[in-house]
Amino acid sequence: MSACEPLDRLFGASDPDETSDEVAAAEDPDAANGVEQGPPAPEVEESEEEPVEAAPGRTEDPSPEAPREGGVDDQAGEGPAGRAAAPCTGDDTMLSADLPAEAEHVQTATGDLTGDGQPDELITYALDLGDSPIFTLRIVAASGYIVERELEAAVDLYPVMPLGAAALGGDREVAFVLEGSGASGFGVSLFALHDWDDDPCALLPVTIPDHTAPRMFPIGGTVGQSSGLGCAEVGGVPALTVTSAQQSSDGGYDWTRFSYHWPDAGELQFAADEMAVIPEGDNIPGVGELTCAGMSLP
Repeated sequence: MSACEPLDRLFGASDPDETSDEVAAAEDPDAANGVEQGPPAPEVEESEEEPVEAAPGRTEDPSPEAPREGGVDDQAGEGPAGRAAAPCTGDDTMLSADLPAEAEHVQTATGDLTGDGQPDELITYALDLGDSPIFTLRIVAASGYIVERELEAAVDLYPVMPLGAAALGGDREVAFVLEGSGASGFGVSLFALHDWDDDPCALLPVTIPDHTAPRMFPIGGTVGQSSGLGCAEVGGVPALTVTSAQQSSDGGYDWTRFSYHWPDAGELQFAADEMAVIPEGDNIPGVGELTCAGMSLP
């Protein structure tokens, strides 16, 4: 089925106590890496009820990674499809293996973020600095490589935790992190070790190729609009699925599902789309839930 209208606000999210106009611009690791652009997020009508999530904060850098030359190495045995061992080891990091002594709200999960077939540890923790706790995502690879970055959209009032990881088309799995919650649902961020030529284990968000979309994916919603996130195969290749349903004037729903692959670096690549009209009273598939193996919301 062909791509539909732009998805401008499919992934829009706002803090439970803030309005949707506070949504931050998406992290964009740069399309200069040869990643094929997919369709932008669909436009949905504003609802009087509050959107799902906290406005995604910026990462430690004021902007996504600077343009990279070359992207993923495609030579046999060198690129993601050919790499058999983690390119980063304990010699490549300056971080201590131990968490800070004052770390709180420590949560863990596992996933193969280096693509070497070994389980890596995914950790979220907080440092309580009075009224403004700082939450951090840390990756401790089986190879000894350790890297972390701040989760600026996370707040102390809601659960923050790694949910697990899944392959979305490449060798490296993508970490799913519960970064925000609200009255109408959850906000899940995706992070991975991007396999850039000049930085083969850069911990960065994984986002759709749309500069206006925030990096958190909403799960949940309201009577008028709801969203979901999942993992499925598209063309025999694992993919991320993003589902949305918008209520129409006749009481039914306009339903869309967009699928994306992630090739071990850069943005998600568009894979397929589906559209349907769901009559009023019928079940709406894929919304209000996370459907990836081994992952569950609190």
